[in-house]
Amino acid sequence: MNYFLPFTKILLFCVVVFLCSLSLPCRGKDTLTLGESLQDGDTLISKGDIFELGFFTPGEPNRRYIGVWYRSFSTKLETILWVANREKPVTNLSGGALALSPDGNLIVTNTGSDVLWSTNISTPISNNQSRIVQLLADGNIVMNNSDGTTVWQSFDYPTDTYIPGMRVGLDLQTGVNQVFTSWKSKTDPAPGNFTLGIDPGRSTQLFVWDGRRPRWRSGRWNGQIFIGIEKMIPTYMYNFKLSNYDLEGKMYYYTGFNVSHRYMISWDGTDQHLIWSETIRSWTRFFAEPTTPCELYNRCGNYATCTEIDGKAGLEPSCTCLKGHIPAKETEWNNGNWTSGCVRRVPYKCEKEGNNGTDGFWRMQRVKLPDSSVLEPVVMDEAGCQASCLNNCSCKAYSYVSGIGCLVWGVHLVDMHIFTHGGNDMYLRLASIELGQSKKKSAVVIIVAVLVSSFALLACTYLLWRCLKRKKEKILIYELMPNGSLDTFLFDDEKKRQLDWRTRYKIIEGIARGLLYLHRDSRLRVIHRDLKVSNILLDEEMDPKISDFGLARIFGKDDNELNNTKRVVGTYGYMAPEYAMQGIFSVKSDVYSFGVLLLEIISGKKISTYYNHEFSLYLLGYAWKLWYENNLIELVEPAIRETCSIAEVVTCVTVALLCVQDHVNDRPTMSTVLIMLESGTAASMSPRQPSFAAIRGPTNTDSSTFELANASITVFTGR
Repeated sequence: MNYFLPFTKILLFCVVVFLCSLSLPCRGKDTLTLGESLQDGDTLISKGDIFELGFFTPGEPNRRYIGVWYRSFSTKLETILWVANREKPVTNLSGGALALSPDGNLIVTNTGSDVLWSTNISTPISNNQSRIVQLLADGNIVMNNSDGTTVWQSFDYPTDTYIPGMRVGLDLQTGVNQVFTSWKSKTDPAPGNFTLGIDPGRSTQLFVWDGRRPRWRSGRWNGQIFIGIEKMIPTYMYNFKLSNYDLEGKMYYYTGFNVSHRYMISWDGTDQHLIWSETIRSWTRFFAEPTTPCELYNRCGNYATCTEIDGKAGLEPSCTCLKGHIPAKETEWNNGNWTSGCVRRVPYKCEKEGNNGTDGFWRMQRVKLPDSSVLEPVVMDEAGCQASCLNNCSCKAYSYVSGIGCLVWGVHLVDMHIFTHGGNDMYLRLASIELGQSKKKSAVVIIVAVLVSSFALLACTYLLWRCLKRKKEKILIYELMPNGSLDTFLFDDEKKRQLDWRTRYKIIEGIARGLLYLHRDSRLRVIHRDLKVSNILLDEEMDPKISDFGLARIFGKDDNELNNTKRVVGTYGYMAPEYAMQGIFSVKSDVYSFGVLLLEIISGKKISTYYNHEFSLYLLGYAWKLWYENNLIELVEPAIRETCSIAEVVTCVTVALLCVQDHVNDRPTMSTVLIMLESGTAASMSPRQPSFAAIRGPTNTDSSTFELANASITVFTGR
């Protein structure tokens, strides 16, 4: 009786194999051949199990579309990367199919065999060849003849998402521009109003268009970043390359394949860079433009700059005419309608006297350079760039940009934004009468500056000679930071009012970028080991600079991550537990110090502040308690509570608490910290209570708070 059991198993296996050969639901199939069809409910799965092709419904259940999505990340609807029948959905829930037609086209049909979408290629299948469709491991759908010739691929027809590995761009010979087109709405993949692509004018800029009108532009590509994006750093682009042209006469952009990154033009016209975070199992928005008023194209009109200021409803634009220019329509301008822009007040000298006129240039700093610049390829330095512009009366401004070269403007100066940090210098052409008064003032300033500098140089030389005479030492030299250290503002009852929330947030981001550079982007990895408020210096724009590297340790890129020392140096309160107790330090030690620093910036209180509470809490514990009770507004410096962004406060405090986790592996890296600050995703995370949060403090006091003694640089020596 049991003799038939093996035979039964073999027969059952054969039946399964036979059925799989007739239909597509078998898991892992990535191809479609002539005569086969992909029915609703079936899918193709790429090698590596990363991408999936099939039917999906984004909104109304009676609308079905063929698309590609990430199989391994999040849910299907969060990561639709490509859509075939965007304009004609299948309306019969069980009647859609994707198939290879007899003429060799890939088509989407409904129950009545109506063709809703087709690849529309005119290359027929020859008698001695076959054709196959395959979903590749990089998410590309390719249609190949049996000889390996590719006759069509989905990467040539993008929808709204750029997948790393795609090569998309502008054909310089035909003028055909491969652009990304947004969805019509969150739930409607039909083509929307917004497109993203390379500037047809060949300027190496990316544009977002609203219909035919520019909505946003990136500025030119300098080989590492787009210079018109204020917060962009080279790491944002992750091996992004933009080629001026190739052998086929195309300008294209390309990034190496990386499944954890994608770029898209969203339905609301925002260009976004999204990164998959394994820590929180979610896509986070690492970068988005435009998101502020001045990022919108030509917000202030011609010959005017846009600067963002804090308003009642958030950031608001403030427009200013360029030097030597006045509003074109003064009444409208004064009423806040800046669309007419500005006009020149005095003609150029060269317009009256030819090129022998005495025009000059006014230097502008931290500028998002205007649109419609022309590259002067034969000019090799800044002096030549100035001469080239001065000798051409139609030249209105010039800028010499590292990685690009000499840029000149012979048309209207449009779409200018004054950045808080970054940007480029631009030299604006003005008639001599506009520069005369400024030159006199400049001469006085220069004379005074020379005298002061000479005295300072003599004093420094004398001090340096005295030091070297006593002992040979290495001396750290810093640029002048007129606003001094951060602690002089944070803990001073009068000065702290100068640090509004926007300034504090800028300082937080600046410190985070500085640490990221030290930990990852510099030639050698630097661990600071004494990061604290008194070691953060502020320049005239309140931009932070990390200082005092006397205790820093320098390592090669390949050196061991964890290091040990018997001499524990640093400052009480800022030291990570493993460093203070065991002498073990790493980049995560600086991350811990950054978390403490972040809480001090938000609260305006020193880490050593003790709160006379039933739990005897210090600042770390008090912050965690308020976070746990969802009452973080109580942590914020009282002087800025009414104007701060609650969402940003929650993000910053959560990031701080993640940074001060007890265990090294539970703390984020500085690159992750920047992602969380930019995207706001930290607000959904749950940090553990720090062990140092509830250290028993003094109990014989009636005051609500008092200060523990400040410990400066401390040295522990093991016995």
